[in-house]
Amino acid sequence: MSILSKLQDEKLKGLVYGNRIILPFECEILKIVIDTKILTDFSPANRDALCQSRHGYTDIYFLDYKDLPQQLSDYELIKIIVVERGKDLFDFNNHIQLGVRIVNGHVTEIEKLSEDSLFVE
Repeated sequence: MSILSKLQDEKLKGLVYGNRIILPFECEILKIVIDTKILTDFSPANRDALCQSRHGYTDIYFLDYKDLPQQLSDYELIKIIVVERGKDLFDFNNHIQLGVRIVNGHVTEIEKLSEDSLFVE
């Protein structure tokens, strides 16, 4: 099932543990906006974030944070641009803007952001 159909069919939830966000789908991450940081380098040498796509899910480790639920308010949105695994990365129609909000304990809500949402370029 594609990311977009999962978002439309159900209220998509992810997980958060310490500095790790777990997205319930496989994807390539192109950009993350968290707090005041804009992250676009996800190479192994990067000291801000580590991203790993695994069978059925994607991990994002935010290395500058110890405990995301304690360091981010309930109102702060982590904005992410992703491309579904297997889709053409160079086709901008495949770029999906998501908002991830920590809502309760270890649970996150994931929503598709509208095209007119403010997303720092």
